Amino acid sequence: MKDDLKRKDNSRGIYIALAICMLAIVCIGVYSAVSNVFDPPSSPVPKSTKAQSAAPGASSAPPATSAAPRTSAAPLSTEANIPKPDKDDVSISVVETPSQKTFTLPVTGKILNGYSDDVLVYSVTMNDYRVHNGVDLAAPAGTPVLCFTDGTVGDVYEDPLMGCTVVVDHADGLRSVYQNLDADLPDGISVGKALKTGDVIGLVGESALIECSLDPHLHFELIKNSLSVDPGEYLDLD
Repeated sequence: MKDDLKRKDNSRGIYIALAICMLAIVCIGVYSAVSNVFDPPSSPVPKSTKAQSAAPGASSAPPATSAAPRTSAAPLSTEANIPKPDKDDVSISVVETPSQKTFTLPVTGKILNGYSDDVLVYSVTMNDYRVHNGVDLAAPAGTPVLCFTDGTVGDVYEDPLMGCTVVVDHADGLRSVYQNLDADLPDGISVGKALKTGDVIGLVGESALIECSLDPHLHFELIKNSLSVDPGEYLDLD
């Protein structure tokens, strides 16, 4: 009888313990549910804040603003890097260039006969065809004849066919020949006389026998290195 009572007491104790455990579990669940309803959730922390706070030793100072774009400095003038010499040390060298030759038309007038070194032309006076190694420039008798360019009188003579002749030597193997001049030459026109461009070397005459049928004129020739050349290469004869 006593054993049966002990067994009943033990069973009753186990049931009571189980009931207490179940009650405790229910209370805990109810408390958790009530806490989730009434407690507001904590505000989320921005990722950037978490990153900053997570970095060990991070400074709390605000981030520095980006620097303005760098502008390239103006290049220094080369003159600034070259020391300037004293005025007394400066020397100026002058380079002289040779002056251009100037050519003067001996007389101004109509061309009666042009230059013809390789084509025969008709001669009114001689009534035949022959070469004409110069130009015949019409001008009244007594018209001053001017020196073609700077030079020196190389010869003065009376040609039996072309009359009174003056030859002037120029630079670079060039010679000018003036014929059909008046026999009365200006003073000083003799061999060795230095002449400048435009100097008067004689007067238009009528001393050339083989051109006497033409109006008064100057017969003018140019010779380059002993060869006849066209005066039109040096003068404007248009």
